[in-house]
Amino acid sequence: VLSRAELEGVVIETLRRHNYRVTMPRVLVAREFIAHPHKPFSAYELHDSITAGGGKIDDKSYRTEIQRAVLHAVDGN
Repeated sequence: VLSRAELEGVVIETLRRHNYRVTMPRVLVAREFIAHPHKPFSAYELHDSITAGGGKIDDKSYRTEIQRAVLHAVDGN
C-alpha cells in the first residue's frame, strides 16, 4: 500500500508523462482525492474542501481539473 506522499508522486509523474504542467491547482485536487479516496465530491464540495484547508484555487481551475480527472479515470490513462 502506497503512502499519501507516494500516491502524490505517482499523480505528478502521470501528469508529466501525459505532458500536463504540474500546477498547484492540480496538486490540490489530487491531494483531496488521495485524502478521501472513497468520498464522492461535487465540484463545489471539492472547492470548499480545498479552500477550507487553506488552499487557493479559483472556480475555473477546479472545474477544469475535475473534468480532466474524471476523463482520465474513465479512459484509464
